[in-house]
Amino acid sequence: MTNATKTPAVPLTTCVGLLRERLHLIETKMIELIGCSTIEVFEDDPRSALVVIGPKHHWGKPDNRQLRLQMELKGLYADWFEQLQLLLSDATEAVSREVAEVDSFIRRWIKAKARAQRGPPASATASAPAPV
Repeated sequence: MTNATKTPAVPLTTCVGLLRERLHLIETKMIELIGCSTIEVFEDDPRSALVVIGPKHHWGKPDNRQLRLQMELKGLYADWFEQLQLLLSDATEAVSREVAEVDSFIRRWIKAKARAQRGPPASATASAPAPV
């Protein structure tokens, strides 16, 4: 066999490797979103007859940059999760339930509907960012 017939060595990236790379990009975008988010304080009026039970701090109204990041994250995460589902197509029912729970939390967080929550569901790992 001569050198002319050899195929050049091309590094192969595994499916898991590609998912990790894309997840790192999603994580980076989430950190960027948290970094540009504002936190507002609810000031309780002691003279008011209204009693409010809830957290004193909450996420501020998103600006254009935050909305752009949320839209970008929504697409990136949806594509990533679709590929993850292909990889986990033979997962046990327990694993599928846990993945679905964490997926639901992340999608709500990206949509900013879960930002008032104190953290991810109990089954989520450190890879699922918790709102401040």
